[in-house]
Amino acid sequence: MAAQVDAADAVWTEERIRQYGVRMPSVEAARAVYGCGVAHAYGLLRAGEDLEFRVLRKGRQYVTPTADVLELLGLNERAA
Repeated sequence: MAAQVDAADAVWTEERIRQYGVRMPSVEAARAVYGCGVAHAYGLLRAGEDLEFRVLRKGRQYVTPTADVLELLGLNERAA
């Protein structure tokens, strides 16, 4: 199970993104990529905007592969 990540408005670092593990909530992905707040991120998802990363439905949640966000931000995957 992925480590809990502080949801406070902190700087999005590679380490912070990697703490989510294999997938991260799409709202957090949108915040990391677009630098927006929670309300705007939810608005993007609800509107079905074409985002620059995959958004997958898992039950009632939307998740995004963490690797997509890292690649989009130019932070290549490295061996653990």
